[in-house]
Amino acid sequence: MPLLGGFIWGISEATVFFIVPDVLISLLALQDRRRALWAACGATLGAALGGALVYGYALHHALALWALFDALPAIDPALYAKAASSLDQLGGVALVGGAFTGIPYKLFAAQAALQGYGWPSFIVFSFAARGARFLLVALLVHALARALRRFVGPQMLRSLWLGAWVAIYVAYWQLWSW
Repeated sequence: MPLLGGFIWGISEATVFFIVPDVLISLLALQDRRRALWAACGATLGAALGGALVYGYALHHALALWALFDALPAIDPALYAKAASSLDQLGGVALVGGAFTGIPYKLFAAQAALQGYGWPSFIVFSFAARGARFLLVALLVHALARALRRFVGPQMLRSLWLGAWVAIYVAYWQLWSW
């Protein structure tokens, strides 16, 4: 089930959803590293497929895609420009760095298509970028949860997890505003 959940969340976030799969992955990582890793694998596969769909759609319907993205929370033209600039300067490596910058992956997917970045390279870098981040989240949160379990119970651990994600999204949405 974690594989399917991660896959659905990954494809959703890569296309139109605005909450990252890291939320699910980190929740699973609180208790079970293996389930979190399966969710990370599913999210990576889903994100790559979602990115491929965005890439293909951007080739033929870029204006409609930008209009859709503009309706999503915390996406603005400055982010499009940052994704485009990163791809110009770094090529596919921008996808790896972008996975840790807060620029939505969907913007990189659309920009890659519009800039003529090769589809096979885009997919390879997508797997590397999304997989690295999702696996890192699974492993780090699991290690942190193991360390914290010595001091707090499972309910407090989940409360800390929820508080962390609320703080992350409040800060992110304030930074990028609506």
